Amino acid sequence: MFARSMKNWIKPFIGPLLIAMGILLIGLSPYIRMRFDLSEEKKFTLSASSIELIRQQDGPIRIKVWELRELLFTLMRPLKKLQKLKISAISSIRIYKR
Repeated sequence: MFARSMKNWIKPFIGPLLIAMGILLIGLSPYIRMRFDLSEEKKFTLSASSIELIRQQDGPIRIKVWELRELLFTLMRPLKKLQKLKISAISSIRIYKR
């Protein structure tokens, strides 16, 4: 009987308590840096040997991250130059052919 009356007493506070906890977590989130890798392959987690290698470095570590768009643009730039040269060569051939 006591447990049942206790449930009824706590029930009205559950909603506001969850909202308060959510606001508290949002407020603390800039100061708490935690990430969880929930993928099966753990593809977003560094291995222990990688972490050890990073800790052994004396200076700062710079990491270059390529977006797919940026990578494609970088790879396609020489091909566009080649295409312009090809068009130029074809135009020259047409002029000399006349």
